[in-house]
Amino acid sequence: MSDDGFGSGADEEKPTVSDGGTSLLSRVFGALAEPRRRYVLYYLREHGRARVDDLAIQIGAWERDVATAELSVDDVEQITLELVHTHLPKLEDAGLVGYDRRTETVSYDYPPSLLDEALDIAAMIEDHP
Repeated sequence: MSDDGFGSGADEEKPTVSDGGTSLLSRVFGALAEPRRRYVLYYLREHGRARVDDLAIQIGAWERDVATAELSVDDVEQITLELVHTHLPKLEDAGLVGYDRRTETVSYDYPPSLLDEALDIAAMIEDHP
């Protein structure tokens, strides 16, 4: 191990640095660039796994700063469509979540520590719970 604090221990989990052209840093920050994707990750970091409709309800409540019961069915449907067609595939392609289209569930499985640190900073800036 080097003495610069960035040495590699045998028991450290090593995230993939590149996927053949896109660096880990680019994938993480590209995925975090959109607020709804950050909200997905905030929720999953707390709960580990969620159904897409539950994510849509919570994201809508956070975005509108209202209780989940105050959301309209149309609001939830619109958010669900955007999650399914845009945000979840982007997060999955970045390797940050697992998305099972058959069961409509999303999981937050062993993300790199870089993601946790980036989410902490984003949550602090956004004053997110």
